[in-house]
Amino acid sequence: MTMKNKTLILLAILLMVFLMASHLHAQKLPNVQKTSVYAPANVKVDGKPTEWNNKFEASNSATSVTYTMANDNEKLYLAMQLTDFAAINKLLSGGFKLTIKGANKDDKPVVINGMIVQAAGRGGITQKLKNGDGNMDSLIAAVNSQINNNIKDIGVKGVADIADTLISVYNEYDIKQAVKFDNNKVLTVELAIPLKYLSNLIIGDTFKYNFMLKGLNMTAMSVTVNGVKQDMNSLASMPGVTVVMHGSDGSDFQGLFNPTDFSGNYMLAKKL
Repeated sequence: MTMKNKTLILLAILLMVFLMASHLHAQKLPNVQKTSVYAPANVKVDGKPTEWNNKFEASNSATSVTYTMANDNEKLYLAMQLTDFAAINKLLSGGFKLTIKGANKDDKPVVINGMIVQAAGRGGITQKLKNGDGNMDSLIAAVNSQINNNIKDIGVKGVADIADTLISVYNEYDIKQAVKFDNNKVLTVELAIPLKYLSNLIIGDTFKYNFMLKGLNMTAMSVTVNGVKQDMNSLASMPGVTVVMHGSDGSDFQGLFNPTDFSGNYMLAKKL
């Protein structure tokens, strides 16, 4: 065997070991984040996971969301990725709700409602990605524009300094959100919240949180039956009526209407 062939075999073995290690690392991610993470110095809320090195702390099975919660001295960050089209549809259709809770049950939680996408921004996104076989750069650019051009607001509740329950995504409160698909059809969403808005809920550097994919609001949908407009809940409650929802490709997306969530505890990380 020549030296060249030996070198090629060695490289192949090293590649296999690396891929196996990466796969095992992905399998070992906990369902809910267990560790504290001090945010990278170059952190930027732009929908690109560059500063996180595409490495996340947990992969939640209930929501199909892979995520990292992190902090620096000024802000709390949530970076998440979704690859499952059903979960992406749910996120685009109903957004997410992040609830920050204190140890004291009497303390009013802070609730952030993100990914509030207007109807025009949701239409056909995952179908376009499934069918896309042309120029991927153009397709992803068009999809990202469609989504971001139809996100105007962030919902905020429980912050004394913010009277409005809906604020612009371009706000003076330094609450930031960004969303982008990459060319691998992976959706990244990033959120940043100044810690000063959460200070009364953080006891001993620790707080509780709940993350929810809210799903599509069925009451916002309606159909006309025998000339009478009915919302979906009323229709489903009619005797002898069974409502089964299907996508245009024949897939059952009843789960689109069912919220999914997870809860955890987070302790603020200290800069080393």
